[in-house]
Amino acid sequence: MTDKPDRPTSQDWPLPNDAAGAAGGDSAAPAAERQHAVRPGQEPAHPGECCPCAPDVPDATGATGADAPQIDMPEGQLQASSPEAAISAPAGDGAETHRPEPKPEPKPEPTREPKKEPEQKADQEPVQEPVLTPASARNKRKRPMGGWFSNKARQHGPSSSVQETAPPAKNLLDHGFDALAFLPLLTLAAIVAVQTWFTLDTRALWFSDEIRYANVYEHVVSAGKWIVLYLNGVPYPDKPPVYFWLLAALHPLVGEASPKLFMLGAAVSGLLFVWATYLLARVTGEDKKTSLAAGLVLLTTFFTVGMMHYSRMDLLFATFITLSHLCLLKGWQKESAFGWIVAGFALAGIATLTKGPLGLAFPILSTVLFTLWRLRFKRLMGWDVAIGFGVMVSVCLAWVAAAYFTEDPDYLRNIFQQQIVKRATDTWHHGQPWWFYFGAFAGIMTPWTFLLITVPWERLFGLQFYKNLWATRQPERMGTAYLWITLLSGFALLSAVSIKLPVYLMPLLPPMAILIARGLIRLTPGRCRLMFRLFALLFAGIAGGLIYVQFFNNPFHADIGGWQYLAAIAALCAAILWMVAPRRAEGGLVLLTALVTAFILPLGIITAPSLDGIMSPKAQAVVMRSYIQNGFAPASYRIYSGTYTYYAKTNIFETNEWAELDDFVATHPDAVIAMRKKHWEEWPAKPGDMEIVHRQMLVDPKPDNEYLLAVRRSTPELAAPPDSAEGTGNTGGAEGTGNADNAEGTGNTDGTASTDNTDNTDNMVNMDSTDSRASTDNATSAESTGKADMGDAAEPTATQDAPMTETTPPAAE
Repeated sequence: MTDKPDRPTSQDWPLPNDAAGAAGGDSAAPAAERQHAVRPGQEPAHPGECCPCAPDVPDATGATGADAPQIDMPEGQLQASSPEAAISAPAGDGAETHRPEPKPEPKPEPTREPKKEPEQKADQEPVQEPVLTPASARNKRKRPMGGWFSNKARQHGPSSSVQETAPPAKNLLDHGFDALAFLPLLTLAAIVAVQTWFTLDTRALWFSDEIRYANVYEHVVSAGKWIVLYLNGVPYPDKPPVYFWLLAALHPLVGEASPKLFMLGAAVSGLLFVWATYLLARVTGEDKKTSLAAGLVLLTTFFTVGMMHYSRMDLLFATFITLSHLCLLKGWQKESAFGWIVAGFALAGIATLTKGPLGLAFPILSTVLFTLWRLRFKRLMGWDVAIGFGVMVSVCLAWVAAAYFTEDPDYLRNIFQQQIVKRATDTWHHGQPWWFYFGAFAGIMTPWTFLLITVPWERLFGLQFYKNLWATRQPERMGTAYLWITLLSGFALLSAVSIKLPVYLMPLLPPMAILIARGLIRLTPGRCRLMFRLFALLFAGIAGGLIYVQFFNNPFHADIGGWQYLAAIAALCAAILWMVAPRRAEGGLVLLTALVTAFILPLGIITAPSLDGIMSPKAQAVVMRSYIQNGFAPASYRIYSGTYTYYAKTNIFETNEWAELDDFVATHPDAVIAMRKKHWEEWPAKPGDMEIVHRQMLVDPKPDNEYLLAVRRSTPELAAPPDSAEGTGNTGGAEGTGNADNAEGTGNTDGTASTDNTDNTDNMVNMDSTDSRASTDNATSAESTGKADMGDAAEPTATQDAPMTETTPPAAE
């Protein structure tokens, strides 16, 4: 028996019934292939020679399976259609047909009877044949036939492979996810409320953003600075005003400019951010369950949850950008969509007024690349796009014009030259290499970074992957293309900018969360189980890390309150995830959300407040306030602008020059001055009668960066807080005045002056006056600020000297 090497046998894949007959030949090989093709429900005549994964192939009449007509063939042809004869028969047009010699005595033609289907038992479920498309049929025919899986497929029939990859039955968690998907927006709101409501008023405002933004907001509501923001009594060009307008809208719910208001602003921004992500997922074509999964991905990402407990405008900034993407994508789905396009560009303008020009850069870049990918660049020339672009520019220019007529022209020069151009091209702080965001993105997406381990990366090397990628140009798959273009183009834009911070990645989290949710829903049970067990190892590492930090290497040099509860909860989360190890992503998301929420609550209620001594300048600021109320003039040297203003309840003279500090001390015989220890030791003309009254470690626990509060009094009888001698403070960062009441600013030595609660802004002292600082006619010049911005204030690390700030008097320039 011979076998041509270029002719596939039935062990490779079954040939269609008319595959050979189409050539017009009358060989016995095509008849043999038709004779021995296995129909559904029929055992193969020769086990192992026909692929069990092969689909039903229609015959010449179009019928398949049991519906195909039975063929009566002559005896000789029946004998010739044995496997050996079929294999030995040559193929090709015009080839001589080799038939076995007929027997000398012909027998009557046998009558073929159709094979009966096996009877179905009463207690046995019927086996349904999988419906295979031509593409899936080709993939199955290419599947290797060797190994244990092949034997099992031969034994149990073609449906066994489908049963192996079928998702497991739903459990209680999966049904809970289905129930939550009926009202997804309400579900997301409830989760955000549980994660944030109990932590709104548990800690002080932290260094450096929270305390500065709190003082900025005080100027908005107390001094009416709604257009041009003010910090420590002078213009603050680092930020636009939209976020502070949101705080003003929430103010009636709280009643005062207390930390609770600023934490509420962060929580509301987080809720809007999650809702915008859900809506974007719906616009890209995802169903309710996948869109809800995208929101839950954000609510289980440690970085996102942490940002909902920190007062910044980044969440609101990312929300407006996401909504802009949503509206623009809706507009690109039509030839003309005036409402959606104009709304998209208008939201981009509002995003710009929330944090900076990246608000319009993200949507415009995504729009241009998306239209190029779809080869529809002419769509950008539509009249609706022109009007929308004009609206966006008008929104931005309206604020610029208001600032121009409100402030000095140097204010706008500072914004465009320092805050935009310089930070984008040659920043002086937070500069990082171009590859910085590769590591940062993996960090802020924790725990979902572990999904990378379970992704079937081998598909990247298959042709089908690139066919699917090219198919995203079609209208029905444009949502997928827009998500990937938004993510990749935004990542490239941020990598090209000179200044880099992890928080700048926030606008990329919504498309990333949607893509993660799509992958989760499609994970196989085995990969899903592996992923959640990796999460279990992560929580186990957190528990071990807390124990190590508390007993062996505490970088804060302060007690971490509630660490034992956090370690126990983390260990419990690890045990639950390891034992349950969900095999379906839906139930796993519900479980992970509950565990992350259980971990966040004690972290925000117990642990975060215990870090106030090292994270917040409140302790030192209230001591400064008590001296101010007793007649001392306040000042700070080379410290972030606005560090003490909120809790001191007055503007403070701030300088970076020794000459100006010496003049201030000479002018004010009774002065209270804040500076770091290394600067205290370097002070060239330090008065001999200066004495340290308070010490505090702030953020960076290095000894040289200890923050000191020193006073100089003209007469010893001048009222001052008790324990004002040097060394009475707590170097670990506690409220180091030796008296808890005094640390809160509630008393002094003779009782002649007492202070109110530092969180109460009703008794804010001299917010608009300049008595405690040098007056200036032009404190907002570009030289005095020395900053450039893509959306953040200049924030030197604790090991660097603070740059010249906008509160520096002109003489310091």
